[in-house]
Amino acid sequence: MLTGCSAPALTDEAETLPALELAALGDPPPEANRTFETSVCGAGKIAYVGVPEDLLAAAKQCLSERGYARTTVRDIVAVSGSNLAAINYHFRSKDALLAQAMIETTGVAVAEVLKAFPDDSQEWFETFWAQLIESFRANPMVWRANVETLAQAPHLPDIRARLAEGQALAQRELGRRLPHQDEAGAQVLLTLLIGLLVRWQIDPDNAPTAHDLAAGIRSVADAAAG
Repeated sequence: MLTGCSAPALTDEAETLPALELAALGDPPPEANRTFETSVCGAGKIAYVGVPEDLLAAAKQCLSERGYARTTVRDIVAVSGSNLAAINYHFRSKDALLAQAMIETTGVAVAEVLKAFPDDSQEWFETFWAQLIESFRANPMVWRANVETLAQAPHLPDIRARLAEGQALAQRELGRRLPHQDEAGAQVLLTLLIGLLVRWQIDPDNAPTAHDLAAGIRSVADAAAG
């Protein structure tokens, strides 16, 4: 660690470093995956503090607490204990960092959905929804960030593609639990899952319980049957 000068000044408007300073950084060294702190004085030299894992964790927290549009570089720096130079050094921009955070959050959310499935018993339906709702309660940061990711997907092709992959995986697993692996039924259940997630973020006190969902599905099925 070298000391004797401070990191670059940080403002809310600063999202990227000048191209000349980025070029001076070059490719991240092997030790970039470990705690890394450097400060070098002199013209054209900059200071960068932080590791990618810390920055990603901070970005996920900011997505959950502030949302994509309201998250600034200053927010991420404050949560991570890093600095502006580190964001650009490891991710090249705030938007790239937030995109990676959304991709990882999507993966965690899909894993939570799959984990909610009980064994292959006949009584899986209500148990699945109960465990998924418990995950909403236990992991609010994951699910808030996932809803934020859903909102950004129409504008970010890479994010949209990852979400589509995750939804396809969840739909296949839902369909596997239905008689004859019914694809149409799986589509309905996936749509119900996404709607339930959004409902929980808006009005959790009045969101349906697992029992409500089971009863409601039966009622809708009776109506559809005429």
